[in-house]
Amino acid sequence: MAINVRRIIPNINSVDLESSKIFYRDFIGLELVMDMEWILIPN
Repeated sequence: MAINVRRIIPNINSVDLESSKIFYRDFIGLELVMDMEWILIPN
C-alpha cells in the first residue's frame, strides 16, 4: 500500500534561516510556498 505525502511542515529552530531554506529546497526537494519572514511553509 503506497502513501501519497502532499505536504510536510518541519518545525525548525535555526539561527541561519537562509541555510535552512537552501537545505530543505535543494537537498530534500521542497518548494517554499509561503515566506512571511518569521514563518516559512514548504510544500
